[in-house]
Order: sequence, then C-alpha cells, then structure tokens
Amino acid sequence: MAVTLVDGVRPSVERTVLPEANQVLSSPALPAQLEHALVEQAQQQLIDMWYQLSDVLKGYSNDSVAYEFMNEPVADDHEQWNALIAKVHKALREREPQRTLVIGSNMWQSYGTIKDLKVPEGDKNIILSFHYYNPMILTHYGAWWTPIGKYTGKVNYPGILVSKEDYEAAPDSLKPELEQYTKEEWNIDKIRQDFADAIAAANKYGLQLFCGEWGVYEPVDRELAYKWTKDMLTVFKENNIAWTTWCYDADFGFWDQQKHAFKDKGLVDLLMGE
Repeated sequence: MAVTLVDGVRPSVERTVLPEANQVLSSPALPAQLEHALVEQAQQQLIDMWYQLSDVLKGYSNDSVAYEFMNEPVADDHEQWNALIAKVHKALREREPQRTLVIGSNMWQSYGTIKDLKVPEGDKNIILSFHYYNPMILTHYGAWWTPIGKYTGKVNYPGILVSKEDYEAAPDSLKPELEQYTKEEWNIDKIRQDFADAIAAANKYGLQLFCGEWGVYEPVDRELAYKWTKDMLTVFKENNIAWTTWCYDADFGFWDQQKHAFKDKGLVDLLMGE
C-alpha cells in the first residue's frame, strides 16, 4: 500500500514520508522467555519489511522520499525503543547511506519523551519527530474515543480552559479528567514550554525537528481551533520546526472527499499563511 501511495501521488507532491504501522514493543502478560523470542522475531520482521520497501523505493530521490521507522511506538522502557532504533538504523544505512530517516519518540511519539531518544551519532540525515495535541480538552472536544471527549461544557482558549462554574456543573465522573484544566493557564507560552525538550534534543544532535501530527477535531468551536492553530504555527516558525497537520479529509481535516470541496477553508487559509 505504501508503494502504491507513492506512485500515485509522486507527480503532485514534493516529499513523501513512509511511516510504518503502530507497534507495541513488549507484551508483559507473556512468560519472559516467550516474550523475548516473539519480540526478537517481530523486530526482525520489521527490519525485513524495510529491506523489502528499500528494494522497491531506493530508486526514488533522497529529496523526495524519507523513511519513518515506526509511527507512534509504545515501549514499556525507553531503552527498548532506543535499541530497536539502533537495529533499524544499522540495517537501513547498510543499504541506503544517504536516505533521510525519520525517528519518532516513544509513547505515541510524545513531546515529553523525545529527550529520552538515543539517536545514532554522526548521522546528520535524520529528522526527529514528535506529535502534539495538547490541550486534549480543546483539540479532542467531543471525541467519542477519549474520556475527555464526553465533556460538553465550555472551553476557553487562551486562559484557564475550564472555569470553576463549568467544572462544578460537569458530571462527577468527568471531574478527575477536568481538574487539571481548571488550574493551569494555556496559551502560546505553554506550547513553547511543552516544545522545549524536543527543541533541545534537535539542537543537541544538530538535526531537523518535525511535528508529524497536530490538529483539532472537527466539532471543536472554530474560533478556538483557529486561535490554537495560530499559536502552533507561530511556535513552529520561531523554532524552524517542520510540520504536517492531521489530517486532510477525515474528522480532523479540511477537505470533503465526497463533495470535492473545502469543508474548512478558514483552516486552509491559516495553514497556508493567507
């Protein structure tokens, strides 16, 4: 599927990143010996998959196609992910010394764990990647798959996200999720603070930083969505952070595939700097 996608869009895009599927790097419920064998087998399968992809894609320009080892890895221990990074990096570099490689942080590509990455030394053709959706009560307002998505009260941005009055009016079952949003002020400076470790890691290794996912769920009030989006874009520009927004045409997107029309032209204008 990845190869078909690249072939299909190559005439109209400048750069493509090929991500691997989400992976969990350990299974604590298994006996230790069996778990180790299965993990080793799965990791070799990942490397073998990249061998197969490389065989097909190595003819594409290094300026046009990059390889992302894995999307949103989840490991109980950061060192598990670091060890796999080293294995995949070694395997790919033996075949494609100049290919741009994208390495994301552990625990769903969290901005908070990028400081724990151990990036192969001396390789400047690597991009560090993280994802960012904070504050979740704003970006995932109404999202049925998250606990915070059940909140139907008012959200404020910038400022204290949930007022004391709205907190008290919320169902008791939601209050543990809401409490954090009644205390801390959210604004562009909070975003800058959250990005600090990721920026420091990129500077440490002298590598490009890339926010590979960020965005706002479609039902979110557009005024709030645009304010947050503007702040994100400002911080990206201030720190030379490359980005791709999530997403194009689904429930965080701006394009209606059925109607072949914009469903959120205001968001497009913001993203395009218009």
